[in-house]
Amino acid sequence: LGQNPGELAAQADQFFNSGEYEAAARLYRQAIDAGANDPTTYNNLGITLHYVGRSVEALGVLAQGATLDPEYQRTDDASDGVQGVARFVE
Repeated sequence: LGQNPGELAAQADQFFNSGEYEAAARLYRQAIDAGANDPTTYNNLGITLHYVGRSVEALGVLAQGATLDPEYQRTDDASDGVQGVARFVE
């Protein structure tokens, strides 16, 4: 039985919103592995990875998401997004 990527991403959003970033990252990854192919899920995973100190990995995920829709990038604050995460990696 496959898991629904949308449901996994929604569960991840709940964990993210409650500050449980490791759990959120696991579920965003599961959503992608289950077939989520949208820039929102990749962006959310990338930002979540950045929040838990995995900024190099976050950059890779954000770049993957950018290939799905180069015009899309949602940020939660000035430190988020590809440019914000890149500042932490340099």
